[in-house]
Amino acid sequence: MSKNKTAKLVRLFRERKFRYLLFIGGKAARMCLSRLVSAGWYRGGRDKLFCEMSRDSRFSISENMMHFMFDFPPVDRYDVDQIRLGDIRRYFEGRTTSLYETPVYSLIAHDDEKAYRKYVSDNRDGVEDIEAVTDRDIERFRRTIASMMNDDYDIRKCAIVIDSNNVILDGMHRTCALLYRFGPTYKIPVVRVWQKLL
Repeated sequence: MSKNKTAKLVRLFRERKFRYLLFIGGKAARMCLSRLVSAGWYRGGRDKLFCEMSRDSRFSISENMMHFMFDFPPVDRYDVDQIRLGDIRRYFEGRTTSLYETPVYSLIAHDDEKAYRKYVSDNRDGVEDIEAVTDRDIERFRRTIASMMNDDYDIRKCAIVIDSNNVILDGMHRTCALLYRFGPTYKIPVVRVWQKLL
């Protein structure tokens, strides 16, 4: 690796712009992280845990989720766990609910586009053409549903992440598709994170 590229990686690491560092591309990104870790370019604590999670071959977590988990509230520890789909909850509209009560599940089970459009609209701050985004989201979600109905969930491709209280942090669409397909007693592997109380 060139000196300039290493310097850029170190700068991104120091500025805590993890998403740029980790997601520059699969094996190359892991090698870059390994090099920085072995060179001592982390301060321990959250940096060390982030590096640990990014190198853990048992699962893969989306770029957005990794960024979220290490900004607020910070992750204290993590593990891979098995959980029944019916035990997973969702924080929605100011309360913790069953996944059956979410607009995502309603779209799958009852084809309730109206509730889903409202959900997308309420969660897309700053987007000018909300209808175009919503239509794209619905179409993309229908493809996800079709994929989940035919393929098995693989935590190594894109993990479902929950907190210590079984509240889903990432992967609600996939989880709802699995819940619809297999029912509440079916167990899946998840990444469980414990977050520090501030």
